Amino acid sequence: MFTLIKTYYKKAKWLKWISLLGLPIIGIILIAEGYMLLQNNTGHLSGTLYIISGFLWFFGGVIEWISSVLNQISRFVCTVIETIMVLSGTVLIFIA
Repeated sequence: MFTLIKTYYKKAKWLKWISLLGLPIIGIILIAEGYMLLQNNTGHLSGTLYIISGFLWFFGGVIEWISSVLNQISRFVCTVIETIMVLSGTVLIFIA
């Protein structure tokens, strides 16, 4: 079952492009939204959390781009790091 999923993922190149383009775009949107929240409500912490979350999403996309030139083990490590960054960014959004 795992080999079937792995084979499908390697054949589906559109998944890679969604990660390459989607993560940085979402990150930039979150950074802009956090900046607007900081400008409107200076006493709230939610703007800072949105900015940190945006940077995590943005750098998740950068790590996805970097992983395309690495070997198999380094790609796996980059995928794990990217997943942790995106998940922690999502948790920060829910906290904010």
